[in-house]
Amino acid sequence: MKKGQPSTGSTKTQRAMARFQQWEGMLQCPICAEALRTQRPRSLACSRKHTFDLARSGMVHLVAAPPKQQSYSSDLFAQRQRMHEAGLFQPLLQEVARQLQAHLQPGPGATLLLDAGCGSGFALSYVLDQMQSDNVRLWGLGIDLAKDGVQLAAKTYDGPAWAVADLANLPLAPQTCQGIINILSPSNYAEFRRVLTANGVLVKVLPGSAYLQEVRDVVVTAAGAKDYSNASVVARFCHEMRVVSQRSVRYVWALKPQQLLPLLAMSPLTWNADVERLADEHGTAINKITMDFVVLVGRTRADGASLAERGD
Repeated sequence: MKKGQPSTGSTKTQRAMARFQQWEGMLQCPICAEALRTQRPRSLACSRKHTFDLARSGMVHLVAAPPKQQSYSSDLFAQRQRMHEAGLFQPLLQEVARQLQAHLQPGPGATLLLDAGCGSGFALSYVLDQMQSDNVRLWGLGIDLAKDGVQLAAKTYDGPAWAVADLANLPLAPQTCQGIINILSPSNYAEFRRVLTANGVLVKVLPGSAYLQEVRDVVVTAAGAKDYSNASVVARFCHEMRVVSQRSVRYVWALKPQQLLPLLAMSPLTWNADVERLADEHGTAINKITMDFVVLVGRTRADGASLAERGD
């Protein structure tokens, strides 16, 4: 069974429990940082009796406290999933997979790939499918604070593990991840460095200046906002990690009329806009969309510190 395909057979909870049992020693309690182990019938627990139950979908909440209400709605994740299935993000994800294939160094046993800010899970699932081989045992863990996104991921994709978790408090023991992908999502570099192995790799994707330019033209420019620049984000990455690659991925995607509404609904650019009205007003004008990204690849420095921590 491909990792991106819906599952059959035993329940998702049973499969998730079996997967987490294999990962014992890699997961840590988000409350006390003790090791998490599986506890029947469907829980993860630490020695201090902090317990986290798996949902029927197989996902688990690994947070120290209930997260605040998230700005990302279930509809946003559903529409982004729809656009992924139409192929909107495929060239980007192919580049992410290529960078991992070039730079990821497999572990002696299983190799763990973390998707930090996984949303609806399509990126992790796609990358795992592209990277499967007989020589590497690749495990995937997707985390996000947005419960709606993680629920959709767990219901849609079998193979990876899915958890509601905080990037500022990753539920992983130190030096357990050979790779992290962080796509159009905030970062916590201190936590990334903590959980990456000595030769681990971080692949971060951020929007380029022309990302969704056609949407920006009708939504953001009308509000008087300035053009987007990612210069400060790139500079922060270079400050926090040892950069091994920086690539631009830019393409123009032909947009079908019925895809304009989900495209508008999937973007935070339209949070304060009436997307149905925008689709009606610009349905004939927007027939293509610019996809523009920067793909940064980095490793931890030899001493495991950022430039700021080193005093450079």
